[in-house]
Amino acid sequence: MDKHLPYVSRQGIYKWLYSAYCQAYCQYLPSKQYRKRRRRGKKTKREMIPNRVSIHKRPNAANERLEFGHFEADTVVSGKKYGSTSLNVIVERKSRFVKLRKLSNLKPSTTNRAILRGMKTFSKIRSLTLDTGIENKWHERLNLLIFFCDSYASWQKGAVENVNLRIRRFIPKGANIADYSDKQIQKIEDWLNHTPRKSLNYKTPYEIMYQENLLIHTTSGALQG
Repeated sequence: MDKHLPYVSRQGIYKWLYSAYCQAYCQYLPSKQYRKRRRRGKKTKREMIPNRVSIHKRPNAANERLEFGHFEADTVVSGKKYGSTSLNVIVERKSRFVKLRKLSNLKPSTTNRAILRGMKTFSKIRSLTLDTGIENKWHERLNLLIFFCDSYASWQKGAVENVNLRIRRFIPKGANIADYSDKQIQKIEDWLNHTPRKSLNYKTPYEIMYQENLLIHTTSGALQG
């Protein structure tokens, strides 16, 4: 028995089949392919919020409310059956002082404008904490020190989540925020900032911010969008 028969590798056979001279034999392949299948390269992982810094790197002074100037922001949305009108909420962690602004849509540019307008109220800004909502995609354009919660962990920014619950006393979940006027939104903001808080030794957020000279102005603006 001749043990020195020529050997052709699998790769060599397919190379021969896929050549211009042997295409007729490709019909007998299980795959019925007439050319080599191209391997798709690994897809580039798309990052919804590029270059985000984790909340786990947020300084302890912010976490423990040891100093003023650390903020959290969030978006309260209308019910699903309504449009994209929403409410931008900013809260200073130590004083619990709140700024509200109605948004006509959830575009990153609209959210950025609302945050920048709201921040003009304050004389000291050390950091801002956001969640991974698509409206925060352009966070780098804010030129602020920003930290992000983990995905699906909005509870990590507890200060603003607590404020959202208080807002829901006036704007129930599922409501259409477009139905609320700027004047009504301002009344909600005033109630939040002028209600004594046990955590503040029964002072109001406004009193704390005023005493610390942290307010520049407190006027509200029109619909942002």
